[in-house]
Amino acid sequence: MIGEGCDLGALQRLVADVVDTDPRDLDDAALLAVAVGLERIGERVGILRLACLGEVDRRQVADRDHGLATAAYVARETNTNPARLQRDLRAARTVRDFPGMRAAVAAGDLSTDHLRALATITNPRVTVGLQAIEDHLIDTATATRFPTWTRELRDLVSDLDQDGGHDPAGDEPVASVRMATTLDGLVELTGTFPGADGVAVRHALDARADELFRERRRDAALTPDLPVPGRPTLLADALVDLVLAGRAVDRRTHRPPRPEATLLIHADEPTDVRDPHGVRLQDGSHRRLACDAVLWPIVVSSLGVPLDLGRAVRLASEAQRRAVFARDGGCVFPGCDRDVHWCDVHHVDPWEAGGRTDADRLACVCRFHHGVSHRRGWTMGATPDGWFWWTAPNGDRIESQRHGRTRAGPTDIAA
Repeated sequence: MIGEGCDLGALQRLVADVVDTDPRDLDDAALLAVAVGLERIGERVGILRLACLGEVDRRQVADRDHGLATAAYVARETNTNPARLQRDLRAARTVRDFPGMRAAVAAGDLSTDHLRALATITNPRVTVGLQAIEDHLIDTATATRFPTWTRELRDLVSDLDQDGGHDPAGDEPVASVRMATTLDGLVELTGTFPGADGVAVRHALDARADELFRERRRDAALTPDLPVPGRPTLLADALVDLVLAGRAVDRRTHRPPRPEATLLIHADEPTDVRDPHGVRLQDGSHRRLACDAVLWPIVVSSLGVPLDLGRAVRLASEAQRRAVFARDGGCVFPGCDRDVHWCDVHHVDPWEAGGRTDADRLACVCRFHHGVSHRRGWTMGATPDGWFWWTAPNGDRIESQRHGRTRAGPTDIAA
């Protein structure tokens, strides 16, 4: 325990000894174990750090003894970023409000990132409501990838916050774009596009970026001097292309393009409209989109299984691909964060072995995990309600994820 008798110098020397370890001296299994272990130790130390930081702030020690706010004093003493420390202080206050979350981090079930997200997304109006369902927050966080959990937390806060957030009966949410030119002449661009506008913008940029990726890959095949850029660069190039193309069109002689978007609608909640990533659209925005748009509605059951997919074919039809992408929300291999735009539709049952091209036997997998599924010694199967599983060569069973969430409870194995 850290207290009056704690030798912080000895603790620092112990850390120094660990830091001196050369990872190149470790075998593969030890290296992987150490990397994961250090991350877990860092989280447990991190929750103590947040708790101490919050207590220093509560007592106003830095202000009273040194004339500085907590974040400013600690930043000065450690030569770190005061803005980051200020964000950590918000998380530290959350530690006090949600002791169960703190215990879960200390136990290694959650990370301090969950507390930081909770501190950023919540407000005092919903604190009591969230405290009442703290166990639910912890349970969903342990079974869900972090980005998915934060999206669901935003939805939950929006439902609880009756006095704040977006009011569906009010004015339409306003899109905004900010531009700034740096000293070296670069233009920095940030923006927010609510609801259906965001879906349409994202679809247009992703579609053009995919086209550019295929073009750059063809160029790279001809010469290694033309490497394929990363996704952020492709999206930036796509934005420039679309802006220049729009400026080149005479609006008096050309009809404007209709926005194209995929909307996910549950059969038992027809007014709950979401984008393919599961993010709920603001009320009214999808109705405006529907007035003049190419819509690809995908109706799913309460289990998230797509309905009315059409007849089986050798290759997945476009309707089936959209349905599978909407159901899975990205690569279904647990822990993978690849978006649907970088995924293939994989036949769980090989076509040459008599497999069917039915949606319940098709899985959204990234190129890497597509290859894993075809490796010697690996077996993949599907359940009747659209979940998947793998058996690794060592016999370990791996459950799939859907929109970043792993399945809770036992899985009904299907052949």
